[in-house]
Amino acid sequence: MVLRVVRFVVRRGVEAGFAEYMRKLAENSIGTIDGLEQLELVRSVREEGVVVLGMSLWRDWEALEAFYADKLDEPLLFDPYREWVESASIEHFEHVLTSRRNHRAAQIG
Repeated sequence: MVLRVVRFVVRRGVEAGFAEYMRKLAENSIGTIDGLEQLELVRSVREEGVVVLGMSLWRDWEALEAFYADKLDEPLLFDPYREWVESASIEHFEHVLTSRRNHRAAQIG
C-alpha cells in the first residue's frame, strides 16, 4: 500500500467552494479508479488559512503510477485547485503498519 498525502493551503474566502469540489471529487473517485482504496480529507484552521490534507491510500505503486503517469509529483492536477489554493505540496509513503482499536497490529509489506 502507498499513501499519497497532498497538503493544500486554501485561499481565504473560497474554502466552501474548495470543500464542495473535494467532496464531489472523492464521491466520484472511490470505486471508479483502479487501485484507489481509500480517501481521507482533514483540515485545520490556522493563522495562514485553512490547511487541508488530502490522503489517498493506493493498493501499490503500480496502480498509483498508472493513474497519475508523469504527474505523480504534481499536487495541483486539476484547474480549480489553482484558483482555490495558495500553496500545495505532496509526499508519498509506503505503508508499514496498520493498528486499529479492537484489532491486533498488522504489518503490511
